Formats: sequence, structure tokens, C-alpha cells
Amino acid sequence: MKFSTVACVLGLGAVASSEVFLEETFNDGDAWTKRWTVSNYRDDLGKVELSAGKWFADEKELVGLQTTEDYRFYALATSLKKPFNNTDKDFVAQFSVKHEQKIDCGGGYLKFYPSKFDAKTFNGDSEYNIMFGPDLCGSKNLVHVIFNYKGTNHNYKKTITAPTDTLTHVYTLIVKPDQTYSVLVDGEEKGAGSLIEDWDVLPPLKIKDPNASKPADWVEEPR
Repeated sequence: MKFSTVACVLGLGAVASSEVFLEETFNDGDAWTKRWTVSNYRDDLGKVELSAGKWFADEKELVGLQTTEDYRFYALATSLKKPFNNTDKDFVAQFSVKHEQKIDCGGGYLKFYPSKFDAKTFNGDSEYNIMFGPDLCGSKNLVHVIFNYKGTNHNYKKTITAPTDTLTHVYTLIVKPDQTYSVLVDGEEKGAGSLIEDWDVLPPLKIKDPNASKPADWVEEPR
């Protein structure tokens, strides 16, 4: 997996105001290494470097983290400036990814973790709250939107196809206080609806009664 740019914005917004809890552009040189922690849970994790990629409009400003090795996993994390509560507010997460080479299998997604999280041991089994972003593998090219509810990860029941070209794409997730959501790719809405309907986070409204049975004198012939 190799992509040239990862830039992210995490914010909460209301009608009259909004607050940004994380904005990362990586355009201040090596200072990003003080904000981000690279996991050391295994020795063969790939290494990242700061780069504008093969092509760019502004080499200094339009930079991001670039993966440097093929067939490697990458894991690094940063903290929000403070915990947030999105009650009665929109939750918005947005970031950009560019896969500069035609990859066989890989992804560039974000995971949001609870406050009790050890970045040094960050790995694929670390429990997260939200996973969002593109995952490309063969013919299965999806934009993941996964929510963790009461310790269980719930996959998106719909399908959003992720772009497979070598251009930069912006992914946006909006979760609203009325339990609706919207997923945008390059500013265009690709998925929207109800959190309750599009994820199996709650038990079904109707279930079969395991103790129900036909009466002994039930007549099968219609009347």
C-alpha cells in the first residue's frame, strides 16, 4: 500500500458555530513527529515520510505522510486537543488520500479511538469507535464506515465504491444528532440515511417467538 497524502480534519458543528478538534496538514516540516506516535507493536511495520508526492500544485503546502514500502502495515496515531461530546451537534470527519500507484490490496482509512488508548501498542485488534475510509483489494473497493457499539463492530449495510485511480480524493463523514448520516466523496454525497436502519446496532423491532407453535387442532386447508 502506498499513498502520498493524508490530511485530516475532525470537527463538531452546530448551526451557529463549530469547533475543530483536530486539523492536520503536515506543512510544518518534521514537527508532525512530535504530534504523531508510531506504533511499535511489531517490528515489520512500514515506515512513513513527509512528501508532496510525484505531482503537486504547491510542494511546500500540499504535503502529507507517504508510505515508503510495499506490502506493509502502517499504524500511527495522534491525540485530539480535548475530548468531545457531539450531543445536539453534527460530527464531521474529513481527510484526503492519494494512491499514487495501482495497488493490488491496501487502504488508507482513519480510526477513532476512546481516550484510554495506547498509541505505542496500536494494532489491528485495538478497539475503536469509528473506522472510516477507502479499502482497495482486487474487485472489492469499498469506503468503510464502521461503528463500534457496546464492544461490537457494525459494518455498513450499504455499499459505497471507492475510487481506484491515482488521484487525490477527499472523504467526508457527517453524523447528525437526529441519528442520520451522510458520506461524501470529493464533495458528492454517495451515501445517506438512518444510523438505525443502515447499521445493525440495535436488535430488530420484531423477532420470532421461539415458544410459538400451531394449536393441535390447526386446520391447514384455507377457508
